[in-house]
Amino acid sequence: FNCNGWLKITMTDGNSSLAGITITHHRAHCLYINISLTENANTIIKSMIDMPALKAWDSILAQKEQGELTEKQVYALWAHLNKEKWQLNDDQATSAIKLLELKNGHKVEVIPTDPEDGINSVSFTSKGVLDEVGEDIVEVAMDSTWKTNAASYKLYAIV
Repeated sequence: FNCNGWLKITMTDGNSSLAGITITHHRAHCLYINISLTENANTIIKSMIDMPALKAWDSILAQKEQGELTEKQVYALWAHLNKEKWQLNDDQATSAIKLLELKNGHKVEVIPTDPEDGINSVSFTSKGVLDEVGEDIVEVAMDSTWKTNAASYKLYAIV
């Protein structure tokens, strides 16, 4: 915030424990708004931990508990509380493989890949999608995205 202010600290020669301090502001700073999670919002999120974060946000809105709270704050707490369910390893690729292996044979099928030095990869197919629309697919397409996670892994999808 550009308040055109300044801070001046003057030290006295020979006395390191004595200082003069001058603060000047030409424009007032914005008022502080408390955006902390309220105890009621915390309770709502924790009670809805097994539901999508959006459901907790909707409940907070319905109970008029949001104040200055944002949906991102609700999601951040929800994700932190659920972290042990989805982060099975500190390495994102290893964690993803472990999650997929938990569902292997049910809704997903892990596709084995040959590792290469310096390259992590995870390959899988969503069997439910293929069961529903597989016979209607008439072309193969590939799409990609990048910087979708903290480790900047690229995502490729082939349909």
